[in-house]
Amino acid sequence: MYFGTRLRIPSYSTREAQTGDRSVGRVLRFDSFSKIMLASASGFVTGPTPLLDAMDKHTATANLQAFSFARVVVVTLLHAWSRDGFLARVRIVADFYRAKRYVFETAMQRHLNGIAEWNTPEAEMFFW
Repeated sequence: MYFGTRLRIPSYSTREAQTGDRSVGRVLRFDSFSKIMLASASGFVTGPTPLLDAMDKHTATANLQAFSFARVVVVTLLHAWSRDGFLARVRIVADFYRAKRYVFETAMQRHLNGIAEWNTPEAEMFFW
């Protein structure tokens, strides 16, 4: 999720694909629906098929799988919203977290200015 004012930077997956290098397939991207759709919703990974297959074989025997109800809700919403609806939802959630960030940073400026330093987040939820 990005709520900064500058243009989005391309993801590592996009940059890797743009290189034209035949050996692409080194980037794994881990995401989650939990902040934009449903708490405890499934996380997911995208990347090259050989790596995903290996991860799938490992997690099928090593981990408990995601809560089935949450998975059904996510799939149902994605089908109902389509791509445009999903992107609209992401924008709504980004606006929500941008507003929370503003309130928190205002409090930090009031109480911590001159005592602490931080970077204003544009694409994450934490001040560092």
